[in-house]
Amino acid sequence: MRFRKLRIAWSVFWGLVAVLLCLLWVRSYWHNESFGYYGQTRSIGVASHGGVVTFKQIEQLASGGWEFSTWPSAGSRNLKSHFLITCSDLRAARTKIEVPHWMGVLALGCVVVAPFQFNRFSLRTLLLATTLVAVLMGVLVWVTKNYNR
Repeated sequence: MRFRKLRIAWSVFWGLVAVLLCLLWVRSYWHNESFGYYGQTRSIGVASHGGVVTFKQIEQLASGGWEFSTWPSAGSRNLKSHFLITCSDLRAARTKIEVPHWMGVLALGCVVVAPFQFNRFSLRTLLLATTLVAVLMGVLVWVTKNYNR
């Protein structure tokens, strides 16, 4: 098996990231966390709360630099946000995308296992993977276009 140690290191690293994401997922039901950059014209950040990770971008006039904050959770979240990706208007001054933690854990699990599943790539495998990525991107574009209707 070629590059065996590299595959093991890859899997161990992303496995640790997946475990840390699981811990953040469990913690998000008791504590909210937020990390971001507050610049002069735009603020960007990521927050973890109630089983979801929120990516936000706000156009505002504030200057504060990097900030990390944590506070106790106020209560339960909408159950819909635990199963679906939700996003606000992507063209507005306020953009917010919420992704459930379990989707990140599932994606990282695939990244951990992938190097050991595919020892050799054939042209058919490459075409199938490209088609799958294209279909998923098409569904994502369709969902974001039809979200605000």
